[in-house]
Amino acid sequence: MRTSVLSRALLGLIAAEPMSGYGLARLFERTLARAWPARHPQIYPALAELEQQGLLRVSETGPRRRKTYAVTANGVAEVQRWLRDTAPDRTVRNETILRLFMLWLLESREAVAFFDDEIESHRQRLVGFEQTLADDERQRREHGTAQGGIAFCASLALEWGIRYEREYIEWATQARDRIADGAKAWDNARERRLG
Repeated sequence: MRTSVLSRALLGLIAAEPMSGYGLARLFERTLARAWPARHPQIYPALAELEQQGLLRVSETGPRRRKTYAVTANGVAEVQRWLRDTAPDRTVRNETILRLFMLWLLESREAVAFFDDEIESHRQRLVGFEQTLADDERQRREHGTAQGGIAFCASLALEWGIRYEREYIEWATQARDRIADGAKAWDNARERRLG
């Protein structure tokens, strides 16, 4: 049996609380989309396959044949096995870094604009992470729930995201400023290389 990372993520989320495919898609969008994007067309076939494998079961069928899924003991065991016995794929494919290697082909003003776009994009992501963390903390206080289980792990992931975005923004700002400060040298070097 071959189970994808997405399938294991679905199992782990459903282990915390039975959910429908729609609920999972919304949860992914709200929490995991920046780390592991998943859309409806990916989620529903994965749920059907997990059910067929006996890792999930339908716990309730609602209006319009909406299925709510619950994880089985075998499903929990599969996620535990994955967490314990396999190493994460640490391969990083980052198109921004790839483009960074080629940035010298642009004029300095274009390179500065590239970093301005990067900074703005990461600022928006930072705001999203900070808002989600604040909303989660407010909800915990209002409902008097202890921080444990999936809520604790989710807050750790959000804190990582916040730190990453802050560091990225700082690095990108410094890179942009270095290019802007040395614009004449940048453009001269580019002209010499490209002719």
